[in-house]
Order: sequence, then C-alpha cells, then structure tokens
Amino acid sequence: MDRQVWDGIVGVRGQVRFAGGHWFVPYYADVGAGTSNWTWQALLGLGYRFDWGAVTLAWRALGYDFTGNDAKLTLSGPGLGVSIRW
Repeated sequence: MDRQVWDGIVGVRGQVRFAGGHWFVPYYADVGAGTSNWTWQALLGLGYRFDWGAVTLAWRALGYDFTGNDAKLTLSGPGLGVSIRW
C-alpha cells in the first residue's frame, strides 16, 4: 500500500544553561496534525560543553496516530550525541 501523509508541525527547541558551568539541558518538543490524526515528538537531555564541542545524553520520544487504518505508533529511547566545533 502506497500512502502519503502531509502534516503541519509547530515546535520549540532550545537549551537551559547552568550559570558559570559547562552543563546544559537541551529540550525539543513539537506537535502536528493534518492527514494524520496527530503527531508529536519530545526530547529532554543533559549535556556537557567542552572547548572542542559538546556531549549530550538525551531521551527522545515520537508518536504518530494515522488516520484510515487506525494505527498508532510510539517510539522512544535514549540517544548519545557528540557535536564538534571548529
């Protein structure tokens, strides 16, 4: 079955930095709807900033509620990220 889904999505993304330190809390959240009933995504983590970049450990979850066949999908799990600045 070939199916296309079009959704409008709105979200927020950022990080909270702790004063005077290298630690920060990244966050991301979005929600959308359209051809599907609705979709959402969320991320919350803890990061440490170095001179060369940052390392982040986060938990991410994604949910999708499709129309038509009434399928609901939810995925979640940990993530480890490394960003390098030059």
